[in-house]
Amino acid sequence: MIEKSEVVSIISTTLLHCIYGTDKAKEQYHCSFGLNEQYLASFESDTFKFSAFDNSGHVRAFEICNHPFFIATSYQPERMAFQNILHPIVDHFVLAAIKRSSINS
Repeated sequence: MIEKSEVVSIISTTLLHCIYGTDKAKEQYHCSFGLNEQYLASFESDTFKFSAFDNSGHVRAFEICNHPFFIATSYQPERMAFQNILHPIVDHFVLAAIKRSSINS
């Protein structure tokens, strides 16, 4: 997936979907990271959710629901900075950090 892009499908009941506001997004890769499919069932729970998949059904993002902001992706949102675009995940992370900081002040 070096210098590749692909469309990911985002699960509607997730924080990731709230962030994107859509069911699909085109994302960029510059790596070959992925989850070992053999262990996926070990992770699924009420608080750990797979939130995005590629067209082949491979997990491309997950989140921890009882955490203020824990989203992990195998794609790289920061790569949009090369186009001078603030990725929605980065934007929402910063907003969550500001909110958390003001709560703890």
